[in-house]
Amino acid sequence: MHWIAEFNQATGSWPDLDQVQAAPLFEQALLDDLQCWSLVAWDAEEHLVAVEQWISLPVVGSVAAGVPIEAIENHQGQLSLPLNLFRERPTYLLRVRGDSMKDAGILDGDLIAVRKTENVGEGKIIVARVDNEVTVKRLKLDGGQVALMPENANYEPIMVAPEELVVEGLFVGVIRERNRLH
Repeated sequence: MHWIAEFNQATGSWPDLDQVQAAPLFEQALLDDLQCWSLVAWDAEEHLVAVEQWISLPVVGSVAAGVPIEAIENHQGQLSLPLNLFRERPTYLLRVRGDSMKDAGILDGDLIAVRKTENVGEGKIIVARVDNEVTVKRLKLDGGQVALMPENANYEPIMVAPEELVVEGLFVGVIRERNRLH
């Protein structure tokens, strides 16, 4: 699916049978599965078309769900996913380390989809940078302070002066399936 989405993005058209069979890592059984699951179909011109809109997202590193961790960008591959999995169009994916957001359904090892933006509202789950460390938490405004709220009673809120907080993006979805990255 990743190759099909990339082919369409690069050429503006869908691949024909010869192009699909010439693709790196082509396997007929995988193509049969994609058709069986109604993810792709052959159109009238005999091109293989994705039934839903797919996007290819980079996995750019890890984010803490617990004590913030040092922000190190570490490109870990690409993942192609149906766009309708997300509330809003994501920009990138991050691997979650920790369990401070478990009550919001974000577990250790999950990939979270993030839309890069600085404009977020109170109550939203965000990826925040504090002193070059990143964490995923729920944003709460508390007087002159910002509280980064965990969704696990075992963790305390992280209190931050507004000028020390950098919003990296807005949480827009979670992927729990352990797909192979290409």
